[in-house]
Amino acid sequence: NLITQIEEIEEIAGITNVLINIDFSSGIYYWRIRPNYYQFIGNWSDYFTFDFISNYYTPSLINPSVTPTVGDELTLFNFTVDYFDQDNNSPQFLNVSINGMSYAMSKLNLVDTNYIDGCTYQFLTLLPIDSNNYSYSFSSSDGKYSYISPTYNNLEVNPSNYFNPQLVNPGYSPLSGDYETIFNFMIWYYDIDNNLPVFVNLIVGGTQFSMVQFDILDINATDGILFYFTTTLDFGNQSFMFSCSDGNYLNSTNWFIGPEVSPFLNINAITLLTPLYNDELYANLINFSWTSVDAVFGGINFTFQLSASNDFSTLLYEVTDINEMPNITYFPLNVNLPSGLYYWRVKPTYGEFYGAWSNYFQLNLLRNSFSPQLISYTVSALTGNQKTIFKFTVIYKDLDNNRPVFVKIIINGIQFFMEKTDPNDNDYTDGCMYQFLSLFAPSLEAYRYSFEWSDGIFTNATLTFNGPLVTSYIQEYDKTEGLNNRNSENIFIMIISSAVGFCIVIPSILVTEVKVKHIKSNSNLKPKFKSKLKKLKKPKK
Repeated sequence: NLITQIEEIEEIAGITNVLINIDFSSGIYYWRIRPNYYQFIGNWSDYFTFDFISNYYTPSLINPSVTPTVGDELTLFNFTVDYFDQDNNSPQFLNVSINGMSYAMSKLNLVDTNYIDGCTYQFLTLLPIDSNNYSYSFSSSDGKYSYISPTYNNLEVNPSNYFNPQLVNPGYSPLSGDYETIFNFMIWYYDIDNNLPVFVNLIVGGTQFSMVQFDILDINATDGILFYFTTTLDFGNQSFMFSCSDGNYLNSTNWFIGPEVSPFLNINAITLLTPLYNDELYANLINFSWTSVDAVFGGINFTFQLSASNDFSTLLYEVTDINEMPNITYFPLNVNLPSGLYYWRVKPTYGEFYGAWSNYFQLNLLRNSFSPQLISYTVSALTGNQKTIFKFTVIYKDLDNNRPVFVKIIINGIQFFMEKTDPNDNDYTDGCMYQFLSLFAPSLEAYRYSFEWSDGIFTNATLTFNGPLVTSYIQEYDKTEGLNNRNSENIFIMIISSAVGFCIVIPSILVTEVKVKHIKSNSNLKPKFKSKLKKLKKPKK
């Protein structure tokens, strides 16, 4: 869809440029140019793409809060705010300022990217005792517009004698992977009493792991000690939490969603094998095949689709739970559809997980319900000599409109392929003519011929017919004529021997050149042979 077109842009020496005011929605756009000179118009250039990010609205920060509003030096204060942007642009930064010190906030739900309906950001921290109330505010920017919230003064941090350890700033990476991916989980352990933890555990699903201290020389828990644990995970959308103890008090985090572990993240693309791309097949039992995944974690299934459109908007066949076979997966399907162009593809499945669709193959499907026929088979002459060009013709008809795999003529036991007289005629329902041209060597017996044809499914043949009868032709030789006289005739021939005689195919392959001269006299011929010569008509030159 053409969005805008600007014409009559004047050329600038070196590099031509034009400034355009863009007022589009966010998305990927394409642009190109072409030159023109009066009524002459040049070709379009190759197109370029650009990713346009619309930014018309200032982001807003809603529902600012801190929980709790009253605590002590052991209290983990949770600053939260909801970030909204009508352009759905993510913030370049989102900070909370506590007593003039700015801290970067983190998104609570890492997989939530819809900023139109709001994403919650938080910052967890311990705060020292302050005789005055704390003040805090929030600020953000989407790269173009900034927003600063009012300043709030409802936070109190009082002295306390509670010594509960805290778990702060949980995280993991990467966000997704497969069964071989090593995921790294991290958590900070704090204790105002500076008591080292008896344990810091990671719980993924229902499995508990003991975490490892990152720096074994770090013994100051008041400013935090980092713990981590690396592991592979089973397939699924995982959830996790952390727990700890300093020997007297227990503490744990909430449950977090992630990571996603998929069996199809790093597998090789599936390659379709048979039928080949753009293959022609008859509507029947068709054996489809493609490369298997052969994953080490076990056998998978496939989903097969066949459609009349390459976007697969309308499905003619969809088969699920096809069992994978080693190396190559085969799937036979009885395809009962009209003749036409169809498309097929497959994708792997494993439980609740779905891999990517393969590239599609297209398939030319032919129906073959009727046996083809040959009608009106003729030969141009039933008698002649070795200079007579005999023309055999037949009409091939097929109610399925399937072109023949072959149309043959068998002459004295030797097969020859016939050729269509009109290569542009592809309507076989009303018949297409095929022909075969040939010279024949003289023979005492008539040549015998028959026809055979096939559309790939049905093969038929005619009875054997007699004819033509080929006799000898002899011309007188004139000694006064040179080698290049006008009675000389050049015949390019390819001779194929048979039990009865010789056949010369026309049009022939240039094998040799034979110069035939008139024979001056036939007085030395036997009387019986001379009498046969008298009966022959002189051929046309």
